[in-house]
Amino acid sequence: LRHHGENPRYYHKWVGLNSRLDTLQAAVLLVKLAYLEGWSAARQANALYYYQHLADIPQIELPYIHPKAGSIFNQFTLRARYRDELVNYLIEKEVGSAIYYPQPLHIQECFSYLGYRMGDFPLAEEASRLVISIPVFSELTREQQDYVISCLREFYARKISED
Repeated sequence: LRHHGENPRYYHKWVGLNSRLDTLQAAVLLVKLAYLEGWSAARQANALYYYQHLADIPQIELPYIHPKAGSIFNQFTLRARYRDELVNYLIEKEVGSAIYYPQPLHIQECFSYLGYRMGDFPLAEEASRLVISIPVFSELTREQQDYVISCLREFYARKISED
């Protein structure tokens, strides 16, 4: 229950909590707070680099951030055509990625009592089939980021030639 009730990962049997912070972790986080602004700025710079170098790939949709809002980009989540094939390709190329939302909330077991079914929220269902997060962490080097970009470009170039 302490980890949002998930079991297995990203599948929620119960409505849980986010209560993973004990006293020792709190003490470590107090020290880390001094670095938070720099880490956030680095994530934002990495996100900007992706926006500059991935915007011309029509098979992916970059995250939308409202002009009056901001993001520290805890994740950099794309909507990607051929998402599942892309995941396998990135694994093959040793590029980290994650699908944080493989199943929409209304289908999670913990909310089954609400009575929703597949088809009730088509946009959420579509997103769960398309989203993939790529590395954006603050320590990501430009060389590593260029490799991620080249892998995405290579994957979609292959898909275009197959179609």
